[in-house]
Amino acid sequence: FYRDFLWVLSRRGIRKAPGQTGWEFARSAKGACEDPGIDLVTERFYRVRYAGTPLTSEERSEIEQVLRRLAVR
Repeated sequence: FYRDFLWVLSRRGIRKAPGQTGWEFARSAKGACEDPGIDLVTERFYRVRYAGTPLTSEERSEIEQVLRRLAVR
């Protein structure tokens, strides 16, 4: 889901720089498009990636909603 997130934002001209952390990228992306879902996706990415906690179906649905919203703006 994070790869999809990066792809959707890159289509809007918002690209993650090499070496930029997820939270650094989230901060810059929020400045460019002001969507609170950016923090949600980033937090879930960190939790899945580094804590090994899988997404619930509800969380997956929330992320899909954020991605759809970001894709149409």
